[in-house]
Amino acid sequence: MEPVRLLGLLEAAKEGSDYLDHAVARELGLRARPVPSVTRSLDVALSLLPKGWIMHRLGQLSDCQGGTRGWIAEISRVGDCVIPFPPDRIARTAPLAVCLAVLRAARENGQTSEAPASRQNAHR
Repeated sequence: MEPVRLLGLLEAAKEGSDYLDHAVARELGLRARPVPSVTRSLDVALSLLPKGWIMHRLGQLSDCQGGTRGWIAEISRVGDCVIPFPPDRIARTAPLAVCLAVLRAARENGQTSEAPASRQNAHR
């Protein structure tokens, strides 16, 4: 699946799903069986952060009417002074927002579809 299409599917999803879990795992090169529920569990989604990266901010955006527009996630390398990839997409749940941030960082760093061996074996 095209990475841009997957980002669009994650942004449009109302909640995580088995299909999205498999798509994210495939894009990141995860070979864990069963596939972890990365789009449905915040703990599992946070485990996708690349080595040396941290969650800088995870929060909801206000709609200025007492509700929210959705979730955003910002991740950065430890020691970075600037967020390299500010959120450009809004997700409906926190795990989806984390997946969006991780996929975007991986894509921008050329790490999609072929994760390091340590990441592939981490979930076995």
